[in-house]
Amino acid sequence: MEVNLPEPERPRGRRHRVARVCIVGAESTGKTTLAAALADHYDTLWVPEYGAPYHHVGRGDPHRPWTPDEFVHIARIREWFEEFLAGYANRVLFCDTDTFVTAVFHEVYLGTRSPELELEARACKYALYLLCDVD
Repeated sequence: MEVNLPEPERPRGRRHRVARVCIVGAESTGKTTLAAALADHYDTLWVPEYGAPYHHVGRGDPHRPWTPDEFVHIARIREWFEEFLAGYANRVLFCDTDTFVTAVFHEVYLGTRSPELELEARACKYALYLLCDVD
């Protein structure tokens, strides 16, 4: 995904040299805590998830039915933020979730798969996946 921002050339060129670590797992398994702790330990950045803030703040009525466009929006904003932060990360970028997880939530909430999200998920490449589980 291309980030369309007026920014210096240096961050744009660094994006492709940053190793990305994706942290996945069920809700409340410590993904955010782990991403933040690893970023702190390695003196770098982490990408927060976007789905929960969107659900609680961006949707208006959080109880109304979900639409396919909302899941695409969540994935695109998260991907954009990941690309942007990759330009400023210190060798490695820790990502709290990915587009694959958004595609799974699309299927869970809507009962259908999203070919668009699944295609975008296949395009995402991470150096490492960390899977969090419940205690």
